[in-house]
Amino acid sequence: MKTFLYATTLCIMSAASGLAQKNSPLQTSYLHQLRNDDGTNGSVSVDRFSFRGGVPLITEEDNILAVGFRYAMDRYDFNGTNAEWQAIHHANIGLASRWQVNDNWLWGNYAVAGISAEEGSDMGDGLNFNFISIAEYKFNDRLIIGPGVVIASQLDQGINVIPIIAIKWQISDEWTFASGPSEVAAAGANVYFEYTPKALSEKWMFTSGFSYGSKNFKIDDNSFVTDGSGEERIASAYLAASFKMDSGVKISAVGGYHFLQSYSIFDNNGSELSKEILEDAPYFGIAIGFEF
Repeated sequence: MKTFLYATTLCIMSAASGLAQKNSPLQTSYLHQLRNDDGTNGSVSVDRFSFRGGVPLITEEDNILAVGFRYAMDRYDFNGTNAEWQAIHHANIGLASRWQVNDNWLWGNYAVAGISAEEGSDMGDGLNFNFISIAEYKFNDRLIIGPGVVIASQLDQGINVIPIIAIKWQISDEWTFASGPSEVAAAGANVYFEYTPKALSEKWMFTSGFSYGSKNFKIDDNSFVTDGSGEERIASAYLAASFKMDSGVKISAVGGYHFLQSYSIFDNNGSELSKEILEDAPYFGIAIGFEF
């Protein structure tokens, strides 16, 4: 099941990423997961803060090169679990590109390197990287589908190489179906529908989607493990409403439900010492962005 979910996650990732676009985005977001019911495996509530930005270096029709950065902090409050980490910091920098090979084919690449580690641990042990490459076929101005590959490092667990598929389908002038990054996704890779009604002057956008993600990070030494790492896996179904002002400021409110939550602890040889599957829980949040 774990391998299937991980493969599913990667199969809905987009190569170009949210950085490879023709604007300079800045965004900050806050999400709060309510405490799930205490069961035999304990419970957790989580506060997630993130800030990201991107700068386009080349924007020539379908040729795009951009650099971006992201910082996130997840603060966990566990109760009755083996997992007992608290503040996890994630910081990375990435380079995204997409080049037009001919009239039908686009080639996208996204490389990111960074650190994911618990506060108080050795941050240098939390180094990680990901690389995605995908060949996108442009059937027409409304439909792009492409196969590719992702190479992802996992702390204390080696490297994964997985095939992927990405899609962007402009169903109508108001409806879009796509895979890959979304401004309001709660976690990881996702597929989603976007609705931008013309009746509301295209200032409002409504999003409904499903996301699944995993986070792997170095944890501080504790009574359970020394020089180990933690892993969170989580799926989300969500709804969001976004309003974009003439100034370029965009405000989004999001709410949804987390399920398939699991928290694992690994030793430095990659052996899983503990895995806890917790109850489902609702979450809500807000995101504020600016494009210029």
